[in-house]
Amino acid sequence: MKSILYPETFPYPNRYGITKVISPSWKNNLQNFHLKILSLFLAALLYAISGFGQGPCPGANCNSGDIRITKVELLQADGSQLPSTCTAGSNLTVKLRVTFDVTSSTRYGFLVNAGIYINNSLAGVIASCDPSTLTQGLHTMDVSQYVNGNPILWPCGSTIQLKDAYTAWDQQAASAGHPGICTYMNSSTGAVSDCSTIAPKCKFYGETDPILIVAPLISSFTAQEGSCTDMKRRWTFTSTTTGGITPYTYTWNFGDGSSITTTQNPVTHDYAYGVSGNVNVTLSVEDAS
Repeated sequence: MKSILYPETFPYPNRYGITKVISPSWKNNLQNFHLKILSLFLAALLYAISGFGQGPCPGANCNSGDIRITKVELLQADGSQLPSTCTAGSNLTVKLRVTFDVTSSTRYGFLVNAGIYINNSLAGVIASCDPSTLTQGLHTMDVSQYVNGNPILWPCGSTIQLKDAYTAWDQQAASAGHPGICTYMNSSTGAVSDCSTIAPKCKFYGETDPILIVAPLISSFTAQEGSCTDMKRRWTFTSTTTGGITPYTYTWNFGDGSSITTTQNPVTHDYAYGVSGNVNVTLSVEDAS
């Protein structure tokens, strides 16, 4: 993936208690000790239970690897690619394309419930289910709105993630005596029923396992004029590139016949006073994919 920022013209060279329990007898001390041990045990038990799964099915044992989300991309509402340039902060109506890998044999239906976080703030919740018969391999699911029916808006240049993502599936086809996985989810509220029936055919991506949504690679930079030394003026160029998959590789063309390819950001360049007029500085960014 590669993004090229169109040249920008600028004037040259003019830019981080303790609690004590005091007891009168050894008996009370021993009782306090037993209470502390019991409290620690209960706390550990509650932690272990809550750690199995949250989202719409708290307490469920959702650690299966039969289906795993491998990638989530941003697309325009009509399914086409987002533009490679846009105004930072401007809202674009988007949809998510969720790619998931069926690692076991045939599975039946795939359910997703997750929170969308933009710049680490919850923007809304999505809930969607594909009732298809899923063969082993990669599949995709498109999601275009929140559970409240509002479209998904993405401010250009913002970081966007899925957090607390709950996924589920079935190991047998839906029938008269066996409702399909999609019947367990209310798409209008995101609520999931019969969690004990679903488990362990589910996977929960917890707080420590967020899913970064791949936004388009949009290159941009700022320029700052510095000091003059030995008839040269130093400028500092800082990439403000967003999207794609880090780390980035930057290629700078400084407009005076010199260029550099580097992973460092920012970079500096010294311009001599021997040339008058304007220079065009161009930044080309390539991401890890």
